[in-house]
Amino acid sequence: MASGVSKDKATALAKHLSEIAMKSDLEALAVVTREGTRLAFKTVGSKQVDPDLMSAISAAMLHVGESAVEKMGLKELWEVIITGEEGYIVLSGAGKLVLIGAGSSLKTLTTTVSVFRTYSRKIADLFPLND
Repeated sequence: MASGVSKDKATALAKHLSEIAMKSDLEALAVVTREGTRLAFKTVGSKQVDPDLMSAISAAMLHVGESAVEKMGLKELWEVIITGEEGYIVLSGAGKLVLIGAGSSLKTLTTTVSVFRTYSRKIADLFPLND
């Protein structure tokens, strides 16, 4: 966990990430700041993911998504979903942080989105934007 995060918040965040991992079929899971600084990162199985690249690209995608939602008058961005031939990435704003997950089975995408909606709110409660 990054410095400046209290032990209680770090423990709560770690618990949330463990629960997300148990409830979804992700191969990579990360929490980053909105600027792309990685706080937590985990891979499952043999998937090779560059955590720094995932963090930086994800922060950029979140900013583009937030800008698009704002300009289109759609109020609050819930998530950015990117799908490809061999999998997907889901990003959810979580207060000051961004929750990112990558999986290879499109069959699990809807479950991941549901889990992320629940846990991004819990993480936002720990790290609100205006704190």
